[in-house]
Amino acid sequence: AYYLDPESVDATLDFINHSSCRGSIIALDYLMSNSESNMDAYGNKEFFQAMKKHHANEKLMFSIGEGEAESFFGQRGLKMIDHWDNEEIESTFLLNEDGLISGRIIESFRFALASPNSNF
Repeated sequence: AYYLDPESVDATLDFINHSSCRGSIIALDYLMSNSESNMDAYGNKEFFQAMKKHHANEKLMFSIGEGEAESFFGQRGLKMIDHWDNEEIESTFLLNEDGLISGRIIESFRFALASPNSNF
């Protein structure tokens, strides 16, 4: 969703909300708002430098503010089921057999699961 403008994200979520089957779930990864102004956060500086170098024509247009995901989904008729910050993504999805984290996620990345309220 990073590359979509907010209106396109809203239109997509509206379509999902009104067209999905009972029990449907949407997974969405996103950047936190103001990520580019926080270059001290893990990986942000490198991420934005790489974007400018390798994807100069692609603008990052969509983000959600810290702590605003549940209200963001709720305002669009979706119920947030689960939400992970970068550390939770690492410990949930990036543990190897030894229980050690096998990689790091940029501090400004988030991951959420949501379901249409009318179908939940």
